[in-house]
Amino acid sequence: MPLSFLTLTIFWFGQQAQHGLIAKSDRRLATLNLCFLAFVALLPFSTDLLADFLEFRTAVLVYWLNLLMLGVTLFASWHYAEKNGFVAEGVDAEAKRTVYLRIAKAQILWAIGAALCLVTPLLSVGFILVVQLIYAAALRGSLLRKVIG
Repeated sequence: MPLSFLTLTIFWFGQQAQHGLIAKSDRRLATLNLCFLAFVALLPFSTDLLADFLEFRTAVLVYWLNLLMLGVTLFASWHYAEKNGFVAEGVDAEAKRTVYLRIAKAQILWAIGAALCLVTPLLSVGFILVVQLIYAAALRGSLLRKVIG
């Protein structure tokens, strides 16, 4: 359960950061956000499957596919918002690029973690957990900077 909560926290903050940069929406963007929420709803299942069958590669791959789809829907919603002029005025090209890069970097790291299940599922899960802890620490640090700074 802590793994599921950690994962949800990372994606929640990512989605909230995106929403803070988007000024308007339409039905298609709302649908993309609902797809994101559908994959959020699947996370307890994929995490429980992983916990119950930790030594099986299939469980790791199901969990990773859930992470992948969360990232894909975040990426798709940002891309759609940017291409349709929904991003708030004043959001510069560097900020837009940063959103894309954060999503892509996380997905690449989790894909590496998933690939490690070919060596051993426990190594794979350990790597994914370390990546999530790094992201959580970065989130914590950025929140502290906002509160203090």
